[in-house]
Amino acid sequence: GTPEVIAKNLGTKFNSKEDDYIPTITNDGETLIFTRRKVKNGKEDVFVNNRSKNSEWSNSSALPNINTDKNEGMAKFSTHSKSFFFAGCHRPESEGGCDLYEAQFKNGSVQDVKQLTGKINSEKWDSQPSVSCDGRMLFFSSIRETGFGGADIYISYRGPSGNWSQPENLGSQINT
Repeated sequence: GTPEVIAKNLGTKFNSKEDDYIPTITNDGETLIFTRRKVKNGKEDVFVNNRSKNSEWSNSSALPNINTDKNEGMAKFSTHSKSFFFAGCHRPESEGGCDLYEAQFKNGSVQDVKQLTGKINSEKWDSQPSVSCDGRMLFFSSIRETGFGGADIYISYRGPSGNWSQPENLGSQINT
């Protein structure tokens, strides 16, 4: 049969009076990032917790070099945990409301934050990234004219130069 799943509240080191959601953890289980949305003004930021040598988790802290006075969130680690993808909204270089970014994650710190290049970002809202195990396919949600209404799921492929292809809508079997 199906194994029993028990949900356990991670406590105040992770959870706050704000909205805390979309967690992702590194393969080694040592670092967890998530989105925190302030209830009062809707501002979203990426937060991090690290596990120490004695397996204790740190208190949540805003992830440096990612958060601005705009919204950032929906961060997802790549399989090898050396980078993560996230949505950054209304930044000066933005092509639309929210665009997709990648940040390198080395020795517990964020380095080399870059907007994804190629044809992936649009003048519309692009968010909710999730990358394939090999790092070559990125699934994300977007509100585009090629959609079926509202936000749809798209796929884009990373080419040999690192640029991302024109996104493809995953079709009516996935999107409604």
